[in-house]
Amino acid sequence: MNQPPAHAFNALVARYLGGHLPEEMAAAISFPALPADVKRFISRMLILMQKTDFPVTDFTPTLIWQLSNIMPGFLPCAWSGRAPPLTLPKRNAKIDAYVVKHPWPDRLVNPVFVDMGCGFPPITTLDAAAALSGWRVFGVDRSFFDYVVYEADGNYACFNGQGVFQYFQPRMDLAGIRMYQKPAEVRLRFEKIFDDLHPLLSKAPDQNSDQNSDQNSDRASKTVEKNGHTLVHHPIRNYEALNVTFIESEMEDARVPPAHAIRCMNTLIYFEPETRQRMLARAGVLLADSGILIAGANLMSGACCRYTVYKRDNRTLEPTEFALGLDNLRPISVMPWYTLHDDDPEAMLLADVIRQVRADRSFWRGFTERLDVLMAHHDLFQRHANGFLYATEGGAPAADFAQKASRLWRQIEAEGFADGAVDALNRAGYTAWKNPVGDIAIRPNFCSLNLPDRE
Repeated sequence: MNQPPAHAFNALVARYLGGHLPEEMAAAISFPALPADVKRFISRMLILMQKTDFPVTDFTPTLIWQLSNIMPGFLPCAWSGRAPPLTLPKRNAKIDAYVVKHPWPDRLVNPVFVDMGCGFPPITTLDAAAALSGWRVFGVDRSFFDYVVYEADGNYACFNGQGVFQYFQPRMDLAGIRMYQKPAEVRLRFEKIFDDLHPLLSKAPDQNSDQNSDQNSDRASKTVEKNGHTLVHHPIRNYEALNVTFIESEMEDARVPPAHAIRCMNTLIYFEPETRQRMLARAGVLLADSGILIAGANLMSGACCRYTVYKRDNRTLEPTEFALGLDNLRPISVMPWYTLHDDDPEAMLLADVIRQVRADRSFWRGFTERLDVLMAHHDLFQRHANGFLYATEGGAPAADFAQKASRLWRQIEAEGFADGAVDALNRAGYTAWKNPVGDIAIRPNFCSLNLPDRE
C-alpha cells in the first residue's frame, strides 16, 4: 500500500495517533494549502488527542468537515487576529443554571452578574437576565461596534464607526456556515449593502428616544431597511433594559458594582496562558468576597462545555472546580481540542481527565459501545467493518444534526454514564463529583491567584 506523502494530513495523524485514516476521509483536508495558523491548530489538536490515547478510529466525519471547511475561516488569523464572533441563544444556559443552583447565602442582597466579553449581539447576556430573576446584569465587551447589517435570511456583519467592515456571522446551518469558505466574497456583499443603506440613516428617526437625553442622543439607535436588508446604528442600545446594562470597556477598566458572579466564556481561550492568568486576576478584583467567576469554552447549545469555577477569598482567587460535559469524553466535534496556544492549562487538564476515563476499562467499554449504538440509532454515525465511523446512509440533515446530537448526549447522561465517569476518576485518584448541573467535576490543580488592588 502506498504511504501518504510526509506533508499530508494523514501522515500527521499516523505520527501522533499511530494509524492512518481512510483515504476518503483524510483527502478532505489539503494540509499543505492551509494557512500556517490552521496547520499549527491541527498539530496542537493531534498532540492533545495523543495525550488522551484517542484512537484514530474515533474520528468523525463532522470533525473532518470542521477542519476542512470551518477552521480556516474561523480562527483569529482569518479576522486580522480578532477573536471571531460566535454568539448563539442558550449557548451558556448551563452556566446560568450553575449560578442559580450555587449555594448562595439565604439573603443575597441586590445580586450582580457580569457577562465578561459578552460579544455582539449580546444574546447570552439577555439569556442570563431571563434566567437570573432579581439580579442586575452587566454585559461588558471591549467593542460593541457602531453598525450592524442584517441580510434578509439572518446573516449579519458588523462595521466600526468609520464604516469599515469588521466581521460577519452566518446562520448556524450548513448554508450559512459555508460562508466561512468564501470570506472575501461575503465581505464585498456586506460592504455593498452598507454603502447602499448608510445614506438613509440621516433621514431616520431615533429609536428609544424616551431613553435618551440631549447629551447622549448622538448614541441613539437608528434602523433603516431596503430590499430586505437592514442597517442598525448603535445597535447595542436596543438590548438595554431596566436590569440589563452594557459597558464598552476593557476587562480591567469595567466600572461595575462588586459582582456575585462573573461569567467569562469563550473569551480567555484566545490569550496566552500568562496573559490569561493576569486577566483572571483583574476580573477577580471585580468580585464581591465569596463571589464566583466561571471561565471556559463551549459550542452552540452548550455542547462540549468545559469550565473552571473560581471563588474569591479575601485577596485571592481560588480555583474550586474544573467541570466538563460528558460529550467531551468521545467528542463528535473539534471543541475539546480547540486551543490556540501551546500548553494551554485548561486544555491540558481536560486531556488528562479524558485519558484517565478512557483508561478505566470497566467503564469505557460499556460507554463507548453504547455510544456507537446510539449514534446509529439517532442517524448520526455508524461504525463500519474497517472500525471507522461514517455518516449513516440518509443520515441527519445539517439542520437537524445539532438537535440529534444533543438528544443523544441527554440520553447518555440519563443512563448514568456521567456517574460512571465520576467513579472512574475517583478510582484514578482524583477528587471527582457530579456538579449541580450534571457535569463531571474535579478539584483542579491550578494555583490560587493573588488579586491586585482595585483602582
